[in-house]
Amino acid sequence: MLKPRDGLFAEMRTGPTGWTLASFERTLTHIKQVDARTFLAAMPPEIVTPDRAVSAAEKVLADIPLPPGFDPSALQALGVNDPYQFGAEATKVVGCGWIADWKQARATGDTAEAKRAANAMKSSHHWAVLKQLEPEGAWSQSFREIADSMAAGHLVSGSEESLGC
Repeated sequence: MLKPRDGLFAEMRTGPTGWTLASFERTLTHIKQVDARTFLAAMPPEIVTPDRAVSAAEKVLADIPLPPGFDPSALQALGVNDPYQFGAEATKVVGCGWIADWKQARATGDTAEAKRAANAMKSSHHWAVLKQLEPEGAWSQSFREIADSMAAGHLVSGSEESLGC
């Protein structure tokens, strides 16, 4: 990560082989500061930018039950993400909505709504996006553990913090 300058910074990640300090430093000489529009236009098609978020959200949310009051357009505010991060962030927003709904239903004694919320979360075992994320990280497993705890009638301590609610 380069030292911040004028409120901006750059981070660059490399693969495990083929990089030397010299090749890294040569690469750094090609980095230039551009405006946001130019930066976003340079992103490869798999990167989810704010203008691609609606389309990406439609795909991610296609088989996911949405909590009451969920607004898919809120996913446009997630910034620029690779597919893994966008999928994790989108499911986080959904999961946090269902947790809030489940907690409210339990607090008011609405067992039918609490069951609906728990079942919606439990269905995460079949969500396409979580299946796609599995090979790249632990998000899917952590999410499903929270869903399973809700289905069992309790929320594991720290679940909301774990999701980032």
